[in-house]
Amino acid sequence: MKILSYAYHGGYEYELAKTGHEFTRVCKDVAKCDFGSRKHPENIDCIDEMPDYHGFDLFFCNSAKIFWQVRDWDIPKVIALQTHLVGSDRKILKKVPPHVPMAFISHTCLLQSELKAGFVIYHSIDTEEWSGYHGSEPHVLMVANHAAPRKECHLDLFLKIAGGSKWLLAGNNPETPGSVHTTEHEELKEIYRKSRVYLNTVDAPLTMSMLEAMATGAPALSLDYGDASYIIKNGVNGFVSNDIGFLKEKLEMLLNDPGLAKSMGEAARETIKKLFPPKSFQDKWNHLFELAVADYKLYNIRGR
Repeated sequence: MKILSYAYHGGYEYELAKTGHEFTRVCKDVAKCDFGSRKHPENIDCIDEMPDYHGFDLFFCNSAKIFWQVRDWDIPKVIALQTHLVGSDRKILKKVPPHVPMAFISHTCLLQSELKAGFVIYHSIDTEEWSGYHGSEPHVLMVANHAAPRKECHLDLFLKIAGGSKWLLAGNNPETPGSVHTTEHEELKEIYRKSRVYLNTVDAPLTMSMLEAMATGAPALSLDYGDASYIIKNGVNGFVSNDIGFLKEKLEMLLNDPGLAKSMGEAARETIKKLFPPKSFQDKWNHLFELAVADYKLYNIRGR
């Protein structure tokens, strides 16, 4: 299929490209061809302005608001909900016709929609790509871009939980002195490998960088946001809580016990293998693409 979309999340789109379709990505409001230090997939074409949509088989709507902007376009559509849903999103989703399939990035995101049904498609995390954890550096890691100005990152809470421990913020963070700007994918992989513990304070349905750290073999600590408590089991593969004191205590424990950090990280890696296999992600999205086209054709045959 030829699939058209606005650019939205380079890492996710990189995995989506593995479904094998031809994607055209309109980069009007984001950095062109940015896939989070990953190589540019050959089957993704990045352009600046929206083309004539009639030459495409499907429009990939990456939010409820994008769907509302293109709702009258005569083309099959699929909706992917990847952020917390606010009241305006829920109002739009209730108006989506039944022939347009909707996929949610997490179970909590589906619950937020207040809809009775929907597809939940977890991220694709390839544990063959993310591996080799050794945790030789006793610091706590966070990977995010522009974490300081983005309220959902809660950098203040990250620093509060880290306390006097060594910490590392990786990504594009010119606002934060001491952060590491990663531009090469292999450089990011090595940062995951050497960091003893990953701490997530990003308020999102799912945080891809936390999943990548777990896939590498690092134990994860997280505030109880989104599906964190579905993925992290206290004392098994990490710790999840909204109790700052609890997380701070467990962080210090893991930083001071590399053996424990490694064993919990191995459990974290097994969790990713079980819940986020690439083939499941690809199969589910291919099914939704086919369903969207078939249902749209049936919708037109019935006379709308």
